[in-house]
Amino acid sequence: MKDQNHKKAIILIPAFEPDQSLLSYVNALQEHGLLDIIIVDDGSGPYFLLSEFIKEDGVWRLRKEGEKDNTWKLGLVQTPQSFYNPDLFQFNLFAEGIIPNEQDFFSKEVNVLRNASNAAAYTGSNAVISRQAMEDIEGFPLKTITEDFETSIRLQQAGYITYATEEVQAAGLTTTMIPDMIKQRVRWARGVLQSLQNTGAIFSKKFSSSARVTYLNSFLYWWSFFNRLVFIMAPILFALFDFQIVNTKFWNIVIFWLPPYLCYGRAMRYLSSDIRTQHWSQVVDTIFMPYLILPVLLETLHIHEKKFKVTNKEKEAGKDRPYDFWYAIPHILLLALSIIAMFRFVHEKYGWTLFYSSIIIFWLAYNIVSLCYAIFFMLGRRAYRRSERIQASETVYIRYKNQSYQAVTGDVSEQGISFYASSPIYLPEKDVIQIVIETERYKARLEGSIVYVRQEKEVWRYSATVTPLDETDKRQYMQIIYDRLHSLPKKIDPWVTFYDDMLRNIRKRVTSPFMKKRSRRTLK
Repeated sequence: MKDQNHKKAIILIPAFEPDQSLLSYVNALQEHGLLDIIIVDDGSGPYFLLSEFIKEDGVWRLRKEGEKDNTWKLGLVQTPQSFYNPDLFQFNLFAEGIIPNEQDFFSKEVNVLRNASNAAAYTGSNAVISRQAMEDIEGFPLKTITEDFETSIRLQQAGYITYATEEVQAAGLTTTMIPDMIKQRVRWARGVLQSLQNTGAIFSKKFSSSARVTYLNSFLYWWSFFNRLVFIMAPILFALFDFQIVNTKFWNIVIFWLPPYLCYGRAMRYLSSDIRTQHWSQVVDTIFMPYLILPVLLETLHIHEKKFKVTNKEKEAGKDRPYDFWYAIPHILLLALSIIAMFRFVHEKYGWTLFYSSIIIFWLAYNIVSLCYAIFFMLGRRAYRRSERIQASETVYIRYKNQSYQAVTGDVSEQGISFYASSPIYLPEKDVIQIVIETERYKARLEGSIVYVRQEKEVWRYSATVTPLDETDKRQYMQIIYDRLHSLPKKIDPWVTFYDDMLRNIRKRVTSPFMKKRSRRTLK
């Protein structure tokens, strides 16, 4: 047991009707340094529920009778959604190294905060559910298109606790096409409203007042997209068409508007842990706004959508999708109106007149920024690879014509690999090379050919297409790629400004694609 190799092991224990001896066995394993232990419980005993045991001085033991809370029932544990590939906000806005996945804000922040009112939502995957709890609510609900969300509500109404965590346990793929993302959001909007109507969660006496407020916020969130339209149209109507929505004086509107605006920004910074900012919330809402207002209205009026298709997450490589740009038409119209309104409003204004017009000018400019992001988002971006590259620094051995070399990987994907060598290696483009990549837990043998070589400062970077030698190597290679946390940002880069984002998008779109420009450097 003292062999260092045991530290690489994961202990899997299938537990059928376990008793006290299971805890003793787990404690004994931990004493010998085996800390990665997975217990697959059949749910027959009390050990599924955390209320039944407690960790004391590093040792698990059963709770004593006086330590038990018989009213505490755990029905569901939801871990965060996580994705290996960039979402469309990261990809289409060339922001893979700048912003985290858009869904991280709900999964890692909002849903965790919902624990306080026992309103944590089941999001369809990456969760563990009690069998007994599911039997008590008679299985998954069928009269909704978001059965996951409604399941968590029904579990809570049945007296069970649903709990959301911050630690990622599994990852998958997010949608890569604009039409599919819009359909997904429409389904979420309709489904959440359906589930709230089906369960009466907002007014349910089975919930605490804080839980009812939480579900009221869930309802109001989907109506915020209509608020976004009003927010964009209000200054346009005033500055372009002289339509006065509010009759008030300059200082009155400053007192009414400025404190909430500043407090909202402060609240976002406090609650989001640098995952989401006020600015990015406005951008996301502006992008989805034209396509969610009507579905939310229809669903509120009980005009339901009863069928849906599972979101397509296939990636189309090497294809332009010009028809996606049609989704930008509402944003283009609003941007044009905002710019025209700005020019008309500031025309022949000077001095104090311009100062007292500053709120409308700021309002229009603020909306113009968000609309520019929305148009760049809808412009899309061509994908050159069908599979995602994941950053990984692992030892790799290359063999070519009886010569062996050692290098370190830069990134890995299902069809390719890049690696760095401290000195140049002669590897002809069309010749087959043998590659072995090895980690603490996995080892895979690959065949490949070099497609690209570049010197980067003091090292040489090689990119190659690869194919596993057999099925065992394929399985090992898939584990090497995916048995790791994703390499995308987990927080927003605070130093990147609107100017940086716009300049980056313009530069990337007007220059020739990187794949057409890059050249291979031949070594002899």
